[in-house]
Amino acid sequence: MVGITTILLFLTGFQGLARTDIIGMTHPLLGLLTVLIFAFTETFTLTFISAFIKSVKQNLEEGQSSELTQSRSRVYSHGMISILWITAVFLLGGAVDTNLIPSFFHGMIFLLGFVHYFYLIKLQHSVMVDCLLFMSELNVSEDLYNNN
Repeated sequence: MVGITTILLFLTGFQGLARTDIIGMTHPLLGLLTVLIFAFTETFTLTFISAFIKSVKQNLEEGQSSELTQSRSRVYSHGMISILWITAVFLLGGAVDTNLIPSFFHGMIFLLGFVHYFYLIKLQHSVMVDCLLFMSELNVSEDLYNNN
């Protein structure tokens, strides 16, 4: 889903620059589709990371647990900023269509949101790697596993 979202964001940005239809879809229609899929994907990803960290955190020591809590907070806050940013870009597209703001402003805001999206992907990846490393350090005996 992240790959599809990235491709859609790229296509929407390209379509805004080239001012052409892609696959028979106008720029506002492709923007709406992109925002819907983006919001769904990011919401799913944020929920998954939060739940995963919460489940791993229960078996860790206090120091490691607080580190994961901080990571979860960073991912969540940047994820919400990214969702709000891309949604705001879509809504400002309507202002561009009615000539209330220049298209250059809309494009620059999109570009900043696109860059932040890649930062968010990197952040999510590093938090998942950290979480998996903490999980690999857990010493779970086979007896405990087999009894449950």
